[in-house]
Amino acid sequence: MKRLFYVLPIIGLLLFASCNNDESDEILDEYQELDESQIEITEITEGKNFVWAITPGLYGPINTAPLTNVKYTYHPTQAQLNAIPASLRGYRIHFEVDNPFIAGTAWQHEASFDITSNSVTVKFPTKYNASTTRWRIRYEIYNKNTFTSYSRLKVVNVNFVIPG
Repeated sequence: MKRLFYVLPIIGLLLFASCNNDESDEILDEYQELDESQIEITEITEGKNFVWAITPGLYGPINTAPLTNVKYTYHPTQAQLNAIPASLRGYRIHFEVDNPFIAGTAWQHEASFDITSNSVTVKFPTKYNASTTRWRIRYEIYNKNTFTSYSRLKVVNVNFVIPG
């Protein structure tokens, strides 16, 4: 019992000394960098080749929950693919949000990303403390030299449901 009385404080000091301030600051910074009010995208690079049997369009769900991974894929028409050589193709995705408190307002630009793929995974936040936030996605394919572009739009409803 006396040994335990002497060993426990020594073990406590070792544990306390093993975690220096730099490590604890890194852990705190990592959690502070998580921002739930920003759009987050992840490019999907496998399967980058187009599937020719799929009808052209912007594919992905129109209803989702906040901060849930959802996949969107843009399939251009054959004429659009022929107009832009593969070596000069670039992709851009734009996000706009609708303010529900001001009727008749135009969509407000929120973010744009230059990407290398026709498919991305997106996490949508909610905005304006509303139960449903309407987002508009515009997926664009463009020629890097001439900036000729083609795009498709999709409106997505992000439904915030209170658990219970």
